[in-house]
Amino acid sequence: VIHAETTTAVDGMRAGATQVGEGVQRVTASKQILQRIKVEMDETIRRVEEISQASIGQNAAMAQLAENVRQVSAMTGASVSL
Repeated sequence: VIHAETTTAVDGMRAGATQVGEGVQRVTASKQILQRIKVEMDETIRRVEEISQASIGQNAAMAQLAENVRQVSAMTGASVSL
């Protein structure tokens, strides 16, 4: 009886150890996937920041262009008045 109970306990421990090993493998795989996602997210954030900075530069350039057009228009209007 004791031998059978011991065998059952050992078998249960082995099965538990196998399940723990499989769980560790899954956690390790999940960690690697999450690390790759983080790297991709960091790259995406960097690109969005670059686009944002480029947009700010374009807005400034467009404002300058609009001001130049306004000045040319004002100068043209002044010339026509003469």
